[in-house]
Amino acid sequence: MIAPKSPGEHWRLDSAGGRVKYIPQCLILAALLASPLGGQTPSVIPLSSEPHHHLVLHNRYVNVYHVEVRPHDAVLLHRHDYDAISIMLDDA
Repeated sequence: MIAPKSPGEHWRLDSAGGRVKYIPQCLILAALLASPLGGQTPSVIPLSSEPHHHLVLHNRYVNVYHVEVRPHDAVLLHRHDYDAISIMLDDA
């Protein structure tokens, strides 16, 4: 067995019998980065539940939503169940 030079140092033998420094903390960090943070995926809500989207017209052909998102604000993760066209208006 090869003794480490200082506490916290880990060594292993390579295939040629030489000493190689082994740092288990790096392996733990790599495993954490490879997995999703917290193991949670964000939930996707339907468009009608997103608070910035307000249905103003609905018939058998079309749904029209009024959506206003202020600067530095964001919408929740949502899904569109139908094809969509959007028209964006901005102060110019």
